[in-house]
Amino acid sequence: MNDDKAAVVMLFFTLRVSLVGAIMLSFPRIGRKGLMFGTYLGEDQMDGPARRELLRSWDRGAALVLVVALIVGWSIGLSTGHWVAGNLIGTVVLLVPFVPLYFWM
Repeated sequence: MNDDKAAVVMLFFTLRVSLVGAIMLSFPRIGRKGLMFGTYLGEDQMDGPARRELLRSWDRGAALVLVVALIVGWSIGLSTGHWVAGNLIGTVVLLVPFVPLYFWM
């Protein structure tokens, strides 16, 4: 694959991972007030330490998944020259860990 096509593939990969990562980071903040990760904490608890700790853990985990997905995708693309494979595997590495991360919260 020539350099222009590889750059477009990896730019698309980086943008997709960033967009999906941003959505996942904002996920617990866009639901019903008082409901986080399938657990109703109560509207009176929404500003408490339990919520802050839960959000902090989610943010750290989601950011780690995002960074690992970018590293895996780019390293596969750079080391093998198979840019599409890096794109696809990096996307899988982004999406699959969010399910256990969600249930771990």
